[in-house]
Amino acid sequence: MQTANEPAAVVHHAGRDIALHATTIRQLGLDESYLERRIGAAPELLGLSSLRAGVFGPYHVASQRALTTPTGRTVYPDLLLVTRSAHLVVVEVKLADNPELIDRSVIAQVLDYASSIGALDEDGLADVLETGGADRALAELASEWFPGLDDADEFAEVLAQRCARGEIELVVACDRAPVGLDDVGASLHRLSALAFGLRVIELVPHVGEGLDGTVLFLRHERMRTEIVARTLVEVSIEGGSDRASVTVATTAPEEVAEAVERTRGDAPDRQYWSREEIACFVESTDFERADRDLVMGLLEFASDVASGERITSQPTIHPTFSLFVDGARHLGRGGRGPILWSASVRPGRIQYVEIFTTALTKHFGEEVVRGLVQEFEAALEAPLRLNTDYAVVPIDALRGRLQAFIDATRHYLDVFERLARSSDRPTTEG
Repeated sequence: MQTANEPAAVVHHAGRDIALHATTIRQLGLDESYLERRIGAAPELLGLSSLRAGVFGPYHVASQRALTTPTGRTVYPDLLLVTRSAHLVVVEVKLADNPELIDRSVIAQVLDYASSIGALDEDGLADVLETGGADRALAELASEWFPGLDDADEFAEVLAQRCARGEIELVVACDRAPVGLDDVGASLHRLSALAFGLRVIELVPHVGEGLDGTVLFLRHERMRTEIVARTLVEVSIEGGSDRASVTVATTAPEEVAEAVERTRGDAPDRQYWSREEIACFVESTDFERADRDLVMGLLEFASDVASGERITSQPTIHPTFSLFVDGARHLGRGGRGPILWSASVRPGRIQYVEIFTTALTKHFGEEVVRGLVQEFEAALEAPLRLNTDYAVVPIDALRGRLQAFIDATRHYLDVFERLARSSDRPTTEG
């Protein structure tokens, strides 16, 4: 056990060894704003990069940005970090003597931030993260934050989708964590229906003679959770009725197992899948003939529309491919717009096909997308399952109606092209 006078560490500086002694921000005569500024100037202090989670810098930092909670209150997280990997990190800074850290209410505080961010659309997210005062799109901001970004539109879409799903990294950063804070956080995460990741990180300041007042920080990660499963509970009450209907959607067991493998480091690396790699995966696993034909039919159609462009939007463990509205043969320009639908494959079966209704609505308007849903339901002779951001295609219906599904897709690609070329194209701009 370290005694009061025993150095916590030794560093070699200016030709000699210097003993470092742990202290606190208060003992240095400083306050929380000092630690907040240090983290804002060098987010790498938090050690957020993770190969398993796919999180990496550099970072864009927004400080003390106003958020509106679901109950209408205005709150101000200390730091919002946007990563180059299109993740959002919320950082709340507390010193060891802060009552909100001592009584653990800081956990509820960061959950407030997560729920507030999850309610934002892409434009709302841009408003919160914009530090220059101008009204600009999220993709434009991303290009400014990360020069050389390959596809700013895709970056903005992925970031907004992650936030909407609650896939937000929450960090409590402090110079000393009270006993029990990590246990409370871990228990809360196990019980919660939110898809957040939560960390408690100590940045312990150290000083030593001969460092000319320089403060060094040693990092200790007291707690870390990974996003493993998500549960969505939807309660709806019919007008004029006192009876409520409840729908519960949970992460599939296979996805939970996959997420657990990721946290243990046992899962294969994520990758961008090419058409050839997906076809090889399908041929080399035990697919029923009907499902093999279904996957290959969707894959060939998506590849044909892409006309040489990439058919994946982000790296995944299992094969996933998408059909983009924009492409070399659509809208008369390079670059890609929103995803129309996306398909994911597991060994021996197709996992899902989802239509990206929310993203399409932002580009083409509610009326157009409402008509799209109706046409796909007519083509499949079955209803789609509508979620917050997607319409889930019933696989059983798709097996017998693949050509009708492709015909409906082709029709709406033509519709979107006409809208894009028309001066009457709906817009979400105010």
